[in-house]
Amino acid sequence: MSFNNPDLFRAFLKEAKSQKMDWIGDIPRNFTPPRAMQDTFRAIKDFSNKRTQLWKIVLRHENPFIQENALLALGSALLRKLPSETAWKSHELLSLRDIRIVMENWEQIQNPDYANNLDVEIDKSTGDRRLRIPSWCDDSLGWMYTLGRILRSAVTGEQDFTITPFLGRQNFDGYSGMQNSWYKRRMGMLHTPEALTGLYAPLTPWIGELLMRLLQWPGLEIKGDLIKDWDLIQTPRDLEKLLSRRLKIQKKLYGVKSNLPFYGLPVAHELGGDGDKLRLVIVQTLVPKTIQFAKADITLDDPAFRRLHNRHLSSIATLIWRQLHAQAIIEGEQKARADLIVFPELSVHPTDQQKILERLSDVTGAMIFAGMTYQKIGPKCEPVNNGRWIIPNRKRSGRNWIRRNQGKHHLTSEEQKLGVIGKRPCQWFLEIKDGCGREYRISAAICYDATDLSLAADLRDVSDMFIVSALNKDVKTFDNMVAALHYHMYQHIVLVNSGEFGGSTIQAPFKDHHEKLIVHLHGQNQIGISIFDVELSDFGPGSGTANMGKKKQSKKGTPAGYRRHKIQSH
Repeated sequence: MSFNNPDLFRAFLKEAKSQKMDWIGDIPRNFTPPRAMQDTFRAIKDFSNKRTQLWKIVLRHENPFIQENALLALGSALLRKLPSETAWKSHELLSLRDIRIVMENWEQIQNPDYANNLDVEIDKSTGDRRLRIPSWCDDSLGWMYTLGRILRSAVTGEQDFTITPFLGRQNFDGYSGMQNSWYKRRMGMLHTPEALTGLYAPLTPWIGELLMRLLQWPGLEIKGDLIKDWDLIQTPRDLEKLLSRRLKIQKKLYGVKSNLPFYGLPVAHELGGDGDKLRLVIVQTLVPKTIQFAKADITLDDPAFRRLHNRHLSSIATLIWRQLHAQAIIEGEQKARADLIVFPELSVHPTDQQKILERLSDVTGAMIFAGMTYQKIGPKCEPVNNGRWIIPNRKRSGRNWIRRNQGKHHLTSEEQKLGVIGKRPCQWFLEIKDGCGREYRISAAICYDATDLSLAADLRDVSDMFIVSALNKDVKTFDNMVAALHYHMYQHIVLVNSGEFGGSTIQAPFKDHHEKLIVHLHGQNQIGISIFDVELSDFGPGSGTANMGKKKQSKKGTPAGYRRHKIQSH
């Protein structure tokens, strides 16, 4: 408490003294709680070219090391500074307070091109006994535990590396790590991105597996396969090379024009049609309408409206299942099935996610992208607008959930008047394997963000499908935008708008107009549900080579500068 919440700790001490509690005498006389975190809200650029303690950086409201790219840069810098096992052994008790960071331009910390510009300086260790390497660690690999401990603390912003931000919560959605004493937590930490930082976690499962391997406890069987040839890593130099290779991959994905880190989520999802068909469902909902957000409670938490909103979404979910069931009967399938369901912007309240959307996913097998209603986050409780990926992660041991928020950065004038803030830490894309084991990538944006040409330009050579979740009354403008983007990005463009305005559409760069305009839902104040099967081989990996025996639609030639896939169709 004294480390992360000094103001609260001061108030706690003051109250304890006034109540003359006996334990107050156990606090050392020379103990002084840290000053209020005056650096917490300083602009990150203010730290450029300054020697700054790592703990002051990670305590910021916008901790840069919560992101994978910056964390990889930190790990690489530490391994360069301490390149041998002997060097690490002499710094066994190294903590966040003992590391000083020097960065030329903190605003570029997420850009892998600038990773080597981050430098570290090591002070004498403070000697916290909780930081000792546990007895179960092999002497030659103790440096791994020390590095893993520092990286985990850098992500969570906690001096105690075993703590997560959700230490006291009740979570029945699978294993969430031990939440009792420090000794028990050290033997049962969970390192998934969701456990470390929550839904906004700009971390991929690759980082989770890395921390699991660095901080493994006795008897733990690691089944992850994202880090190849881990057994060959024996020295700090070996690990530094691994992190450097990962940074090179991230460099290829980084959005240079939008200055935005891109992160991929590998998804184990079984597709239909010999692994080459993605069944897509687009949904136009009617509640909420724009008038609801003009009221005082823009989070739509009013109990009376919550009942209406919940009933509407429940009925929509039932309609989706019934329509998929009817489709299954026609096709002779045993079960209603979908691969991806997309809802409009601001259409789902967070409390309906588990009871409705996740149950819908269970009965259809589908991944879901939904625009969530405004949510207040952070110490200032400012409302943000985001979409949420809800991905069922099915394994032999059972099903759990991968959830990620896709933030919105560019705000409309109406949102600015409501006090909404732009928050988009990164751009996510799903990586689904087709029948040949190749990655098909799906990315999404929230409404006004889709009009940013720099984002479209960066995504063109990364994604194979671009989804726009919208609540937009300017239907004609967005129609024209989709008509342009589907060719310039050379992929399927999926626009899902609210039923209040209509205009939801799916378009792809086929030559004939009746083929390129796949779906278009017209009309205002109309609920709409449309189902369509996307052939991954049309514009995804292996375009023009897969399913050569099947009749294929004629496609337009590629736009200038297109290089997403080397083999093009003719």
